[in-house]
Amino acid sequence: MRLKLPWRGLGKDGYPEARDSRYRCAGRRAKRCGKNCCFRSRLGDEGFRLATTVINAFKLHYGAYKSEKVRQNLAVVRELLSRMVVLRINERSAEKAGQIYAELEAEGRPIDLRDVLIGAVAVTEGYTLVTRNTAHFRRIRGLNILAAP
Repeated sequence: MRLKLPWRGLGKDGYPEARDSRYRCAGRRAKRCGKNCCFRSRLGDEGFRLATTVINAFKLHYGAYKSEKVRQNLAVVRELLSRMVVLRINERSAEKAGQIYAELEAEGRPIDLRDVLIGAVAVTEGYTLVTRNTAHFRRIRGLNILAAP
């Protein structure tokens, strides 16, 4: 089964351009529209540095390889990742992930191991996690979360 990724290529701002109009904005407006382009702009205005984890990079590459346009989507993924800091898993984040996963299992509220690793990297490196899955990631103590539109 092949997946159709939600972007069609990189836009002028260097980020994936959404295929679905619900995720696009008609342009820069005086009043923010709340869509992804304005959200990214707001992050820049507030001084955030765009980063991701090697786990997210894996997820992007996986999606590109399962898509209908493998070459095109791999190029988009590579270009996007080249514009970000890619945070790696190290011994400190691995230990933190082990702690988080054990605590969540003991509480009977485990989450996907990949998400535990993402959260652990963000916590140990001091990054805020931007996600639509706030209910899921709120289970990780000490993780700063910013809800994405």
